[in-house]
Amino acid sequence: MKRSGGNSRLACAGDANLARVPRRSLGALLEQIYAPEIMDYFSLDVEGQEAELLRGVDLARWRWRVITMEIDKKSFIDAEKLLLAAGYVAEVDIEHRGRALDRLYVHPEII
Repeated sequence: MKRSGGNSRLACAGDANLARVPRRSLGALLEQIYAPEIMDYFSLDVEGQEAELLRGVDLARWRWRVITMEIDKKSFIDAEKLLLAAGYVAEVDIEHRGRALDRLYVHPEII
């Protein structure tokens, strides 16, 4: 995916056609759909863009009781810092065959 300004260019595998789609932050999307400010669960797995996605949402306004986030060594540390700064607590790593895949966070104020 190539980005330019407020748009992303998406290309499908084997397809030479490109489509321009507007980019919006998670916060803007939550506002648009009138999301409740406290939600139960968020599975965060956006292929190394977790920190970028979290920077686009006011974590003091919108909160989840439980978040799972993919453990990706490239961007995981920055994303985890954002969650910890917002009051989330890392509870447990979810493993498969001895390899940590996701980390589970809870927000103790709303659990």
